[in-house]
Amino acid sequence: MKWLRFYYFVFLNYYKPKGEDWVPEYRSLFLVQLSIFLILMEIILLLEYYVIHPAVSVFHYRPYLILMAIISLIFLHQILVKNGKSEKIYAEFNNHPLNTARNRRLCWVIWVFCFLLFMITAVLLK
Repeated sequence: MKWLRFYYFVFLNYYKPKGEDWVPEYRSLFLVQLSIFLILMEIILLLEYYVIHPAVSVFHYRPYLILMAIISLIFLHQILVKNGKSEKIYAEFNNHPLNTARNRRLCWVIWVFCFLLFMITAVLLK
């Protein structure tokens, strides 16, 4: 859970100095949710291709995927944003030993990797 909060902090730390009121918390939340959702989609895509019959498409499960995205967004909102938790997370990691330039870059690389890996896999398998 600590790594998830730090992952959220990295995006929050990037958007917070921009000066908007509520936007940094939700932008950061959406980036965390998107990366988790892309990892889940990658797993589903690989399972669909190698385990489930290839004629069954993931798009037949579209309502379930949308529901899964909404539920994960609500769950992450409860954990990371609700009741001022984002401010506590920001204060916790602002001077934390994990907060190094290397770890922050690693989180951004993970986000880009999640995005690109899903796109590349989807193109290659379909």
